Amino acid sequence: MCTFFESTRVLESSQREVDANEILGKSRFINDNHPNFLRLKLEPDQASLLGFSATHSRIRSLPSTSGAGRSTDATMVFCDEWEFHDDSEKNFAAVKPTIDKGGIFIGASTVDKTNMNSFPKKIWAGAKNKDNNFIAIFWDYFVVPERTDKTYKLHTKDLEDWQKEAEYPKNEAEALSAPKTISRFDVNALVEMLKECVSPIRIEYNGWVKIYKESVAGRRYCFPIDPSEGSYDPSLGVIIDSQTHEEVAKYSGKIPIDDQARIGWDLYQRYNNAFTAVERNASGLTLIEKLKNMGLTNWYFCDKQKTKAGWWTSAANRGLLIQDLAENIRLRQYRIADAEEVQEFQSFIRTEKHPDGIARGGCHDEAPIVWGIYTQARKVIPSGDMKVIHLKYNQ
Repeated sequence: MCTFFESTRVLESSQREVDANEILGKSRFINDNHPNFLRLKLEPDQASLLGFSATHSRIRSLPSTSGAGRSTDATMVFCDEWEFHDDSEKNFAAVKPTIDKGGIFIGASTVDKTNMNSFPKKIWAGAKNKDNNFIAIFWDYFVVPERTDKTYKLHTKDLEDWQKEAEYPKNEAEALSAPKTISRFDVNALVEMLKECVSPIRIEYNGWVKIYKESVAGRRYCFPIDPSEGSYDPSLGVIIDSQTHEEVAKYSGKIPIDDQARIGWDLYQRYNNAFTAVERNASGLTLIEKLKNMGLTNWYFCDKQKTKAGWWTSAANRGLLIQDLAENIRLRQYRIADAEEVQEFQSFIRTEKHPDGIARGGCHDEAPIVWGIYTQARKVIPSGDMKVIHLKYNQ
């Protein structure tokens, strides 16, 4: 950029001043090794500043302090080992105004497995969910030419598993999954479950609905739903075969509540009037009423009197919901079709404040909640002939 564009301003940041200057040294190395017709005179040529007099451009290196780069104009900001910057969030806030008019911000890093709630991880999760303006790009161990399974074993033989995953990740899920010590769900089970994920046989409703298996006559299905208002958080509803515990269909996305009701009613009918368990917190009450008005009758009730349709998540029962779910995951009882759902399990961690588990900063927890609701609902799924159930509820 400094070679070809006039008045370019680049900020390069790393953990300490010496690290930042080392990154700047790589820019100097590149210019020094250009062919003669591309090599530009560096003036000034200092430890923390390179100037390109021919293009009136410069590159400055800075340590990652909270105010580094504030009130400085920048065409591009590059943060090296961004996960390990102590003040990454404050530093980003300081430099953001400098790039708001079309500048570029790049945060590059290996993964810090000791901090699952870091600001860069929140940015990454937001990029994957299209909740911010970043683009998430992942390179695994094998992106470097000549690396093989043999070199992987050689390079990692003296490292713990979590260190291997951080320094030499084979894939994105491995890099970003929580270490075994803080992951709420069995890490090995999730890795195997990820291998079993499949592509849908059909996508409907402009991408909101994925069908993995068609409905089978006489089969019993369960339909746990984590709804949302549709503006900020995504909603998730999964159709599960209650005999095989296999995901056969789902809807997900930031879907308006009326559309959630239409999709839910459609899937409910298609899958033999599936036993439906909507989380009745907040927007769930609205969705329940809409589905009732549309004719949905096969409900899970959270009270013995069967007056409150849906599952109510409270501080008292959330721990049980997660605990029962974790045991079923450990025993590999469930077959989850969508890889994004498994990845939500991988980012569900224990913290001091939330020993039962919580979604890592910037990540979602719809999948654990939905499958947790299924774990409870399957205990009371009605048995017997489907026609008898219809008559019972119609009465």
